[in-house]
Amino acid sequence: MSAIIDDYVTTLTPKARGRIKGLAKLVITDHGSVMLSEKGAQAGDDAADVVLRASDEVFRNILSGRRIRSWPICRAN
Repeated sequence: MSAIIDDYVTTLTPKARGRIKGLAKLVITDHGSVMLSEKGAQAGDDAADVVLRASDEVFRNILSGRRIRSWPICRAN
């Protein structure tokens, strides 16, 4: 597991544990994926109920609460 993915797992586990219903996947461009469930966060690339894709910079801005001036175009798969 990369250091970046490990950092997401460490940061998101206490935030997700007991709060997430279903399964979500964060795809961090060029780094890998993090799976979120009621058990917490773990590195992985499994099927999920919802998939969010963004750069490390965008996800870190979201987690820090910083405003993002320009959101990337969203598209359905």
